[in-house]
Amino acid sequence: MILREFRNAGLQLRNDRLAEYPRRLIGKLCQQWYVCGMTTLTMNIALSDDLKSFVDARVKARGYSSTSEYMRDLVRKDEMEAARDGLRNLIRQGLESTPGPLMAEAITQFA
Repeated sequence: MILREFRNAGLQLRNDRLAEYPRRLIGKLCQQWYVCGMTTLTMNIALSDDLKSFVDARVKARGYSSTSEYMRDLVRKDEMEAARDGLRNLIRQGLESTPGPLMAEAITQFA
């Protein structure tokens, strides 16, 4: 599946053998493939020495190709969590609301 996605993105891997390519190169190709066609902006952040060491350790342990890739992944995960929170709020509002006219009609029709 990864090879097909690389080919669809116009990337070519020699002999279709991922095992021959260093993990870092694959990560870089994925990063370039992901941001291809997207406008990217630069953001600078200040971290304490402890946080910088933690981030560096996570980048290395999880196989990210760069700190930027790690930070983008964190932001994407937070974005998904915010979307889930929004959906939970909508569901809660729906459960707490009174039935609208169409729902009230359906309830009386089948009661």
